[in-house]
Formats: sequence, structure tokens, C-alpha cells
Amino acid sequence: MRSSSEKINIAAFAQRLDVDYRIPLRFYCRIADNILKQADIFREEKNIIDLYVMLLRFSSLVMETIPRHRDYRASLQSNKVYLNKKLLIAVSELEELKPAVQQRINELNRKHTAQNNLLESPSVKKVTLTNYDRTEALRPASQEFGYQGSTAQQLSHARTVDEQFRRMSLNFPRPSAETLSRHSILGPNGLNGHWQPA
Repeated sequence: MRSSSEKINIAAFAQRLDVDYRIPLRFYCRIADNILKQADIFREEKNIIDLYVMLLRFSSLVMETIPRHRDYRASLQSNKVYLNKKLLIAVSELEELKPAVQQRINELNRKHTAQNNLLESPSVKKVTLTNYDRTEALRPASQEFGYQGSTAQQLSHARTVDEQFRRMSLNFPRPSAETLSRHSILGPNGLNGHWQPA
């Protein structure tokens, strides 16, 4: 009935159908019956929003469109009685469904609004490239792997990487001999120890 990307607007779904006099009245009556059949399907599926919309469409068709048709006055009284009986049933069901439908629509519209707010919120940061990122992204892959450029550049790059690793390793304290011996796969005495079966 609706796309998941938009809010539910019941009034938009149940707009009045204008009378087209080129269409015989019996076709409007057939449309009304088909709407009720569709409503039965939604009722079985417990799809209350679409059921509500179908009942609204049926009610609008029977109350506003069909009586305006020029052939309505000359139509059989039994057809009028049948449609009015179905209309009363539809209106009473609409009244019963209205609170649950309104609650469900509010929930769905709140979820829709929350999703839109989340997508538009500043906390969801968009990926932007800094000048450095742009130059790195635009650099050819061959240059990235050192196939282009002078040997001096490659050596200086290797030295800076080596220095960075050295600086990083200086920040870690050296483990004590006790710690090393305790976690050694050779046992607490290391290479000096004798192997003993478990």
C-alpha cells in the first residue's frame, strides 16, 4: 500500500473517487465488491492498516461516489439495500479499528521520523578526505609499492618507518628474567634446565 520510505497518510489513500458517467453503475458496484474482498484478505492477514484503508475506500465509494451516478436513482432497490447494509458493517468496523490503527500509524511514523533524524544527524559523520588523504588516494598503486621514485627516497622512507618502530618499542618496558622464564616453553630454567616428562 505504501513505500517504506514515506510516512503513512490515511487521508491520501482514501480519497474520494469522482463519478465518470461513461462507466456504468454496475462497474462501480463491482468495484465496491472487489474492495470488500480485498478487505477480507487483509482481515485474515491481521493487516489492520490496509484493512482500514480498504474499508474507508468502500465507505467513500458507497456514500459519495455511487449515489452521485445518474443511474443510481433508477437502480434496483435491492442493490441499494445491499450496499447500505454492507456500508453499516464497514462503518462499525472502522469505528472499532480506529484506535488500534491510529496507534500503529503513530508508531510507524515515529520510527520513520527517528530513522530520518538518524540519517540527517551530525553525529553520523560523513566521510571527508583531508588534503593528505586526497594525495594518498590519488597516488598510483605502483608508487605505493615503491616501483617509482628514486632509491634515495625509498631508503629515507624505510628509515623513517624503522625509526617509528624503534620509538614504539622503546615505550614498552622489557620483561624481567623471572617473567621470561615463567612463560618460556623450555620451562622455568630455560636452556639450562633438564627436560622432565610430565
